Amino acid sequence: MKFALLSRLLRGREPKIDQKPVNRKAAMKAVPVRNRDVREEDIGDGLLRLVYMSSFKPWFAPIAKGLGGGDGTMEKKLELDELGTMVWNMIDGKQDVRAICQAFAGQYGFHLREAEMSVTTFLRELGKRG
Repeated sequence: MKFALLSRLLRGREPKIDQKPVNRKAAMKAVPVRNRDVREEDIGDGLLRLVYMSSFKPWFAPIAKGLGGGDGTMEKKLELDELGTMVWNMIDGKQDVRAICQAFAGQYGFHLREAEMSVTTFLRELGKRG
């Protein structure tokens, strides 16, 4: 099962479709995958910067085009801290969200529920950034 919340940044740009809300059990079994168009940059100290293309908002596209905005997309960058880098590195298309949360909890000494909240919030944010 693919993790719907990561659709834009991690899987690529797909049209939105009506989806049933995902319950917690199903979300924890989901296997996140990376978008092959996202580029990683090493920024030192074991941290990463993610570089990806994003579309202009519909209301801004004509303005951007008038200013030489080209094809309506722009490069965006997202610098990850230590926790985000760890989660990003664990997204391999094989491990489910539960396994990532368990590793995260073990690495940083969080209770499992705290790790689940942190990891799922991070994954949701990645999905929104596309």
